[in-house]
Amino acid sequence: MSKIINVSNRLPITIVKDDQRYTFKESSGGLKSGLEGVKETIDFLWIGWPGLAVEKSMEKPLEQEIKDKLGYLPVFMSEELADLYYTKYSNGILWPVLHNFIFDCDYQEKYFNAYVKVNELFAKKVLEVLEEDDFVWIHDYHLMLLPKLIREKTKKSVTIAFFLHTNWPSPEIFRIIPQAKQICDSLLYADLVGFHLLKYKSNFTHTCEDLLNTKVHDVIYYKGHMVKIRNLVLGIQPNKIFDTIDSEKTKIDMAKIAEKYKGKKLIIGVDRIDYIKGLDLKFKAYDLFLENNKEAVIFEQIAIPSREDISTYKNYEIRISTACNSINDKHGRVVEYRHESVDFNYLVALYRSADVCIISSLVDGLNLVAFEYIAAQRDRSGVLLLSKFAGCSSVFNTPMQFNPMDCSELARLIKKALEMPEIERKRIQQNLFKVVINNTTGHWAKKLLKEMTII
Repeated sequence: MSKIINVSNRLPITIVKDDQRYTFKESSGGLKSGLEGVKETIDFLWIGWPGLAVEKSMEKPLEQEIKDKLGYLPVFMSEELADLYYTKYSNGILWPVLHNFIFDCDYQEKYFNAYVKVNELFAKKVLEVLEEDDFVWIHDYHLMLLPKLIREKTKKSVTIAFFLHTNWPSPEIFRIIPQAKQICDSLLYADLVGFHLLKYKSNFTHTCEDLLNTKVHDVIYYKGHMVKIRNLVLGIQPNKIFDTIDSEKTKIDMAKIAEKYKGKKLIIGVDRIDYIKGLDLKFKAYDLFLENNKEAVIFEQIAIPSREDISTYKNYEIRISTACNSINDKHGRVVEYRHESVDFNYLVALYRSADVCIISSLVDGLNLVAFEYIAAQRDRSGVLLLSKFAGCSSVFNTPMQFNPMDCSELARLIKKALEMPEIERKRIQQNLFKVVINNTTGHWAKKLLKEMTII
């Protein structure tokens, strides 16, 4: 094999314009962490959008600088094109449908045309550096047309894998997308299509049967081409959390949290602002718990800003902040609502300090917050309350799962978690901790590469 070309919507960099000059730095993320070990043994190039429109005259010099310093190759696009491709089609149509939300999508042909154009830009960039025997690894719903575009435009012998990091819905849901058949057709030009969970894999194969009349076993044979369909759990890098726990800054943050919430049980939530996360239901359940229990508690919710240029997300955030204010008016200061990102040290300190963490997703590709909380608890006995509809609910065998639509059930589970004997809390935590340790990003990357006989 010559090299791995890793392709995702965003590069793991933050780029800013200062006066007339662009500066950039590397940023962290689960995907980046998972590929660190792979990069040490195989030539590796990462292609993606830097997240910012750059003046035409600056594109070439900035591209060269990013490539020379970080080994990344940026794909540039205008603000208008990025809005149509990313905001309107990827996150306005694909994201909700992939998560079973089908009634608030604005289908316009120009949005899909922009999606096609950006996928073509990515294909052009891949083809510029593609060599014989390269492995092209494509990630997520933003780039589902890319496998076919690459395969049709090269005669080189290359391996292509596509991994979806979200849910894949039933055929009845997915076919609502006007371009559903075109998307499935493109994905089957890959040599491997991967998903986190078996049920997503099953939904995809049934969708292909429905739309393309494919014959499905553990592989799909399509247009004379064999495609492996696999489910591989992503996980996290727990060692990063362990190292952060031991840092001086995290210890200081933990001391501040302990002082701030002295004498109270601490419940936490960490979610992006997104209608799939069920935050409104989480706080209805918490309100119900408070009505029937007088225990001294505080709920700190980290609500990470997300897609604020989409009105659905803006309006959802207003609903959540209003609900939190209403609870505080009714019960005293029992919610600390933070609509902001927090640094990783504080996040780990919060995870480690919390008696209970609630994940109330209505649907979720996986949800790595659950993994992070369990890893940060490590030798402690915090309790994870987990929605049955979060993707990782099928990975974590815990009795503390609930239906987020049943607020009474969650209210009872909050009470149960806070009153649970220490020995039972520890037993549950230890079982979940084993799952986290056995499902790391490194394991995920190596399993996928092994499937493709890359390692």
